[in-house]
Amino acid sequence: MLPKRLISLLLAGIMALSAVQAAVVKFDLPTVREGSNSWVCIGDFASQNSLVSISYKLSEPAVNMRTILRILDPSGNRLHLREDAPPSGDFTFATLDPHGAFEACFMNVGDSRANRRASPQPRSVVLDIRTGHETNDYDMGMDDPESNRELLTLRTAEQTIRQVLDISENIRDEMTYIRSREARLRRTNESTYDRVKWFGYFSVLVMILLGVYQVSQVRSFLRKKKAI
Repeated sequence: MLPKRLISLLLAGIMALSAVQAAVVKFDLPTVREGSNSWVCIGDFASQNSLVSISYKLSEPAVNMRTILRILDPSGNRLHLREDAPPSGDFTFATLDPHGAFEACFMNVGDSRANRRASPQPRSVVLDIRTGHETNDYDMGMDDPESNRELLTLRTAEQTIRQVLDISENIRDEMTYIRSREARLRRTNESTYDRVKWFGYFSVLVMILLGVYQVSQVRSFLRKKKAI
């Protein structure tokens, strides 16, 4: 059997890790007229080469109502489009762009062919967006009724360790990205400083040359006037 202290630490770790899981967003989608461009978009940030999982559920639609769904990457490219989204669905894709925000956009429209005015009744949306380690399934085998308590404890420990490793890897990737941005900004600042410095030297040199030229012109003028 595992020590009680270890079991307590594992349970505390699970509670702490569950607090950082992606939150589920629920909102009402207003109904707009056909041809409108009134999108309701919810986005999240993801680093490059990260796995993104998006799942949604829609309430029952009213008569002559349909919901359009589109998913955009950080560059604004369309990854997915459904002109008449089903009541539920999920999508999984890997990000190819550098660190940026992707968006899941919904628009609820009334069918103008059957009704000239869109129904004012909204449609509820439950949206769950997960990125990185949050897309992993850590609950495989946890609900097996034939497993004894010791085996479940070992699986719980394995689950916690896997979560910690995935979170550590995600933090490492974020730190690597932050360091690369810091290095890029530092190079930009250094190059800007060098350009400003040499521009200052050039400006001083030009002012000195202009001063010498003006003094020589004044001396030449005074000589012609026999003032000196």
